[in-house]
Amino acid sequence: MVDVNALVDKIGPWQIPVFLLIILRSWPLEFHILFLSFAAPSKQDHWCARPAQFVEKFSVDEWKRQAIPVVQNKFSRCLVRKWVEENGKVRFLNETENCKIWEYDTTYYDWTVVREFGLVCDKSWYVSASQASFMAGIMVGNVVFAKIADRYGRRKSLLWSTLLMIVVGFITVFCRDYWSFNVARFGISIACGAYQCTILSLLMECLSAKKRSWAMLSSFGWTTGSMILPWTAYLLPNWIYQQILYAASAIPCLIIWKFLPESPRWLLASGHVDKAETAIGKLVRKNNLKNVDVGKMFEEYRENNNILQGTKPRDSVVGQPAYADLFRGPRMRVRSVCILIMYFANRLLMFHLTFFSSRMGGNPFWGFTLVALLTIPSDIISVICIRHVKRRPTMFISFLGTGAFILLLVPFGEDQFMARVILCTLAKSLNGIGACSLGVFASESFPTVIRAMGIGSAYTSSRFGAMFSPFFKELADFAGPAAAAAVSAGIAALGALSTLFLPETLNKELPDSLADVDPEVYASVETRAKDTHEADDIKNGVKVQCSIRRT
Repeated sequence: MVDVNALVDKIGPWQIPVFLLIILRSWPLEFHILFLSFAAPSKQDHWCARPAQFVEKFSVDEWKRQAIPVVQNKFSRCLVRKWVEENGKVRFLNETENCKIWEYDTTYYDWTVVREFGLVCDKSWYVSASQASFMAGIMVGNVVFAKIADRYGRRKSLLWSTLLMIVVGFITVFCRDYWSFNVARFGISIACGAYQCTILSLLMECLSAKKRSWAMLSSFGWTTGSMILPWTAYLLPNWIYQQILYAASAIPCLIIWKFLPESPRWLLASGHVDKAETAIGKLVRKNNLKNVDVGKMFEEYRENNNILQGTKPRDSVVGQPAYADLFRGPRMRVRSVCILIMYFANRLLMFHLTFFSSRMGGNPFWGFTLVALLTIPSDIISVICIRHVKRRPTMFISFLGTGAFILLLVPFGEDQFMARVILCTLAKSLNGIGACSLGVFASESFPTVIRAMGIGSAYTSSRFGAMFSPFFKELADFAGPAAAAAVSAGIAALGALSTLFLPETLNKELPDSLADVDPEVYASVETRAKDTHEADDIKNGVKVQCSIRRT
């Protein structure tokens, strides 16, 4: 028996590359995911542009007062009064028409995606559509690269996704129309989706049950990225320069990948015994583990499982994991469905609050930064919760509390900036605590053989929530803030309800096989290959341990 949990209980140099990557990968992920918050801000004011012959005649303020009609106590962004020239003088009529070109307020923003592609008035929803498209790409990355991670390993999945993120990130800089811009961003989003599910699986598999609070490093990376993002937009007001910086921010991840270990749990679960022996040998040496004889450990493992050294796993012998395994057994099915619902709700609320924090009123850079800064204590609380508090009550309180604070935001307008900051911070803090706990909760619930696919499916579900979140702005504009808040609170309640159907996993061993979750459905047995390779396997004395479904 190879007890990986005991071997990874000590934190040492072997885990450092994993820790560094889970922090630093949060920055390019956040920069790309929230890119449009400042590169295509809904709060950038605009109005119908002055005709060339009027630029010298009218200042901006004079033009607004005379040519722009007032709609709901504000100058219209999309209409202009018709005008006539009489005896060298301009007379503005009460009749209006739609704008054809616009001028933009550059107080906080300059050359944005909105200005580049004219995403205003009847095209203003294109920004939300672009964000939704990006979230859909993350969903694709979750599905595709989760399968790659479970089939070919965590390291290969991370390498391919990092290269994709860097290359397509730089290609985006050269896009000069809305559609090519979104195609390129879709490629980036696939890489983002791959990163999210794979690195979390690797982290959980490199830690013991008592050390899983280290997962909060991901939240720490996201929080620091939230404080960096608005000020890069402030210092680089041109979206093109922002995109160059964000594409380059993934390069350090590529350097760290060189030193990244492969998951010993995955190597053993997938039948790569020789590679697992090598990986665990490095773990023992780097973490200076005493009284651990790796050679003897694996000699006993091979004897117990009738595996010859140098034997390679075969697809025909060892069944490859499939997404259907997430729903085959009754217990696994309940776990999967509940976790998918919880990820959907958590991420919808997360991005709804994040996008809201950039348009609360006042200075958008300070508003976004304040919310990020004030949520730092929640990262510390997350560590305590992951180490000492049961998962189910943590998630239940997180969902209900987030929904409650969103409802409390309804009466406060843009002129009550600090009240909005405080309530948004409290909602985001509770949601953030839930996000950290949920990542660990999900990793502890899925067995090793399908963990990356389980996490990938969870992130896929979360992308549906993230895809809908940009449209809360349109919902609030159409039906009012109270309606948008009520929908958010209802989704939070659904997430809270889902926690009640999951088993508690605090300080429990990670399940490795499907039989660990559904022993009535799967049986762990020794079986000989019964395909065309049977003769070779018998000759080599090979037997394999696998999980088969009871019939």
